[in-house]
Amino acid sequence: MTIHWFPGHMAKALKNMRDKIKLVDIIIEVVDARIPMCSRNPELSSILEDKKRILVINKADLVLTKDLEKWLTWFKNKGETVIPINSKDGHGINFLIKEIKVLGFDIIKKAFQKGIRVRPIRIMVVGIPNVGKSSLINRITGRTGAVVQNKPGVTRGYQWIKVRGDIELLDTPGVLWPKIQDEDCGYKLAITGAIKDDLFLKEDVAKKLIYYLMNINPNSFMERYQIDITNKSIDSILCEIANKRGCRISENNLDLSRASEILINDYRNGKLGKIILELPLE
Repeated sequence: MTIHWFPGHMAKALKNMRDKIKLVDIIIEVVDARIPMCSRNPELSSILEDKKRILVINKADLVLTKDLEKWLTWFKNKGETVIPINSKDGHGINFLIKEIKVLGFDIIKKAFQKGIRVRPIRIMVVGIPNVGKSSLINRITGRTGAVVQNKPGVTRGYQWIKVRGDIELLDTPGVLWPKIQDEDCGYKLAITGAIKDDLFLKEDVAKKLIYYLMNINPNSFMERYQIDITNKSIDSILCEIANKRGCRISENNLDLSRASEILINDYRNGKLGKIILELPLE
């Protein structure tokens, strides 16, 4: 499952990011708590240069605390500044604002010592599609200025947003990398909604999700669909979900595409429980 979804606006966004990076002081990189590593764009490392960076793990409410703590420890051991966020209810936003001001104060202080006029702290928010950048920005700014939709590719342009007087924020479009060759990572991006749904077969993605759930939290099927998966194949589990949810093309034919869509959306919305799809390597 090699993904080739790199539309023109993404290529343009990467170019603009390179041009604008010198205008900002701090980078906020947003990732999805369910796939903290797969949701990091490897192209960004060369673009962001040596700018101070805060890694925001968004959608923290969709994973167990013990799993989130493993990633926080792992990133901190790598020397990264990392903050968990739930942009839906604003949990963690105050910690993020505090960290921005701490890092920004040092930058502005050095600039003042060089005789440069005091100005607002400038931050850039980056990340792949559908990790919740717009929701995060709305929480930081305290308004509903950024468009929020639960699908990738909504934000297309760049816009400066003033935040609380002493911070200026540059929103950027969600950008993937040109060729996603890691099949496992490609499926995880598809499951979490970072890639447009019409670029892959829903049944393939649903079956991969069933495989993950069977190994991570097999009880989720019983709790959500009242299905016992003991000694059952992935195909038969998908058929049972279709049957339980009344997904039928005709009396004798199940609508597996519709059942796949239900399963994927249930996972994305947290209805299958707090399930992380990847943990840090020891």
